Amino acid sequence: MNKKSIYTACFVLSLLLASLPICPIYSEIADEGEKANKTEPETKIDQINLQDRLKKAQDLGKAISILEEKIEETKKNILETREKIIETQSSIEDKTEEIFYAQQQIDQEMVILAEYLRSLYILDQDTHLEIVLKNNHFSQYWNNLEYTQNLGEKTKEVLNNIQQLKIHLMYEKEKLEEAKDELKALESSYKLQKESLETERKTKEEALKSTILDIEKLIIELNKMGEVTLEKNLPYFKKLVNLAELAGGKTGVRPALILAVIKQESNLGSNVGTGLFPDDMHPGHRDAFAEICQNLGLDPEQTPISRKPQSYPGWGGAMGPAQIMPNYWEFIEARVIELTRHNPPSPWNLEDAFTGCAIILARNGANFKTHEREFRATGIYFAGGAWQEFKWYPEQVMLKAQIYEDLLDI
Repeated sequence: MNKKSIYTACFVLSLLLASLPICPIYSEIADEGEKANKTEPETKIDQINLQDRLKKAQDLGKAISILEEKIEETKKNILETREKIIETQSSIEDKTEEIFYAQQQIDQEMVILAEYLRSLYILDQDTHLEIVLKNNHFSQYWNNLEYTQNLGEKTKEVLNNIQQLKIHLMYEKEKLEEAKDELKALESSYKLQKESLETERKTKEEALKSTILDIEKLIIELNKMGEVTLEKNLPYFKKLVNLAELAGGKTGVRPALILAVIKQESNLGSNVGTGLFPDDMHPGHRDAFAEICQNLGLDPEQTPISRKPQSYPGWGGAMGPAQIMPNYWEFIEARVIELTRHNPPSPWNLEDAFTGCAIILARNGANFKTHEREFRATGIYFAGGAWQEFKWYPEQVMLKAQIYEDLLDI
């Protein structure tokens, strides 16, 4: 198993975790932010613990990635060392050959020197008087004397050549020893690098086995805690991520926060409500809803809206994946048109819904991207000015946003 497998496992696990309901999610959004208060369930603690374990698994996945980079670097170093070994071996061969030829030159010069010295020795046996008496002409004496002088000069020249050759020979021998020492060091380094590579590979395999085992356990636990929803449909989920990034890029709101809000509101668009018009909608929103449907060519009585709450006073009537009320949709409609170029825009269109959600969050300060401003903006998104009475909602959204943020980082 490789780094891609680990990240895929973490990706799936994040989707599982993100799909868990912390407590019942309201698709019914009441007029003027009237929502029933809810207590935080015990499963929230379990989810936080599981999220922490997921984070550890992701961290280990990143550590494995770093280890893989280190392995690749070690491989590169091994290759470079091997190339240096080959270069050094070639250098040793060249220097050995140079030493051989230098020694040959010295030997040849020594033969010439011996011949010159022998000639000088023979000439040195006669005195100047004897040389004059042996020659019939005095000019021959001068010729012999000049020859002897030339022979002496050549002898000095040969001696100088031999000295220079010996210096060069000594230099090449020193370089040869250095090359041999370097070769020895390179071979030792090469051996250590190969041992290090093997250790790094074993460490990586052990880490992978441990991580995958823990992820498998977490997936089993998560499956026991809640039903996995449509994040498992990766192509569709990637489409939603792209829409969140598009809307976030135009409004300054974090894509992860947009995903988290729409996850909370409609399970990423899979539950846009079972309410009926006009019974489930507050009278103050009915005209706006009828106008929206007319502009889109929709039948108001056949168009899905959130259902009127049964367990507390309030109204339904929220529209589409972002669950936006009709009057508020009309308020932001011009801005949605400006950003999407859809005219008229539709609350049930995914791009328009994501954009509308992002616009509302940005209007309430989520574009500042601080935890405090995002927390407040998501609270207002749910309950308007009374949001502080329903802090469980932004707490759930922020938790989901962190999960999505980690997911988008993989």
